[in-house]
Amino acid sequence: MAFELYNPEGPRRTREPTVTIYSGEQCFSLNRSAFAALGEPQQIHLYYDRDTRLVGIGPAAKRSPAALNLKTGRGGRYYRVGVTGFMRRYDIPLAPSRRYYATATATGDGPMLVVDLKEEPIWVAAE
Repeated sequence: MAFELYNPEGPRRTREPTVTIYSGEQCFSLNRSAFAALGEPQQIHLYYDRDTRLVGIGPAAKRSPAALNLKTGRGGRYYRVGVTGFMRRYDIPLAPSRRYYATATATGDGPMLVVDLKEEPIWVAAE
């Protein structure tokens, strides 16, 4: 008899900061840990380094013209921001939906989450 390990598919919850790119909603979704690492802001700034393919997410002042609003998801478990223009400008594919670990760092301007798009996603949707 040979046993086979069942491994459930789909995204798993984690206490690590994560950022999910949802192709259908064309948004980034931050989990609670990622939101807390940024200081629980209402608005964020998005950054991109073309050479290293790193996405930066940082809190924004309310009156910043580049600020994007975060919307709270069901039960405050996640926080979403629309990224259609950002993804188009930097030619980052929206599909398939996928999730990455985010690294929390401190900068001179405050906290920042960094997502390395060269890394293997921790989850990819079967689209």
